[in-house]
Amino acid sequence: MKKLTVCLSFLLLVLVAGCSLVPTPTEMPTSLPSATQAPTATATLAAPTATLAQKTPTQTPTIFFKRTPAAMPTIVPTIMAMAKPQISLSSLSPDGEWRADLIAYDCMQVGDGDEVAYDQLNMVHLTDMSAVVVDFQVQSCEGTGARGIGPLFWSSNSRFFYYTTARMGRPDGCSYWQPPIYRIDVNFQTKQFIGAGELSPDNTKIAAWENDHLWVWDVNGQKLTGYLFQDPEIEEGPIDWCADSQQVVFLQFESSCPLSGKSSVGYINLSENEYSVIEYEDHTFGDVYWYGFDKFVLVDADGKEYIFDLDDWQLKPFEY
Repeated sequence: MKKLTVCLSFLLLVLVAGCSLVPTPTEMPTSLPSATQAPTATATLAAPTATLAQKTPTQTPTIFFKRTPAAMPTIVPTIMAMAKPQISLSSLSPDGEWRADLIAYDCMQVGDGDEVAYDQLNMVHLTDMSAVVVDFQVQSCEGTGARGIGPLFWSSNSRFFYYTTARMGRPDGCSYWQPPIYRIDVNFQTKQFIGAGELSPDNTKIAAWENDHLWVWDVNGQKLTGYLFQDPEIEEGPIDWCADSQQVVFLQFESSCPLSGKSSVGYINLSENEYSVIEYEDHTFGDVYWYGFDKFVLVDADGKEYIFDLDDWQLKPFEY
């Protein structure tokens, strides 16, 4: 009987100790977390990544997808409210993922100021129809000059959209001039100035003057090669591609207005990784064009033509 009493007493102590492990009501949650307390997942559209064959250009890109273009003039909403655009063009990327839209408003009188026109280039991501302004231009309609945004083309890999900011007109003066070329990189969400120059016959490369260089660009990628001219007094001249899209010739001269002084003839062969520049003190060449695949014709200030043979590197008067 005494052993039974001891066992019952021990059991009672265990039960009491076990009950003390249960939390009091104040230790229990008073309510379940509400929907507003749960962390909210925000979906973000990540730009596709790409591996470049060459180093990224040192030029600092302008980020446009992440913000509205800076310094949008206050006159723009007024222009867009006054009239419908006179030009509305769309250019679809080859992969169907992007669309570049140009809207252009013709010259109009706004208030007491001069007549102005307005162009705006939008990039539309067709997977979700999000759109952003990638470039714009408010133009004075007084006088002459180069103006107007103009679509050019998409790269075949759908990464780059090329356009110009000089759709019409040209600057005053008689110097050599080509419309500037820009491109939008939809992978890295940047805008970049390419230069002023010529597209190769097969549409895969651009040779362009930019910041004292003659650059050759891969339309689907980055710079292939370039030439730096050291003399700041020498002006940029015409560029001409051979029909094989592997050879390009370009000119420089001392003065373009009027065409005079010494001149230089540059030659690049991409397939042979060859580059040469020849200076002429007694000829001022102002124009050039290819004659077959191994010769090109140079035109001097008097309109006289000379033929340059790449087989023997000799310059001779050109006779038809």
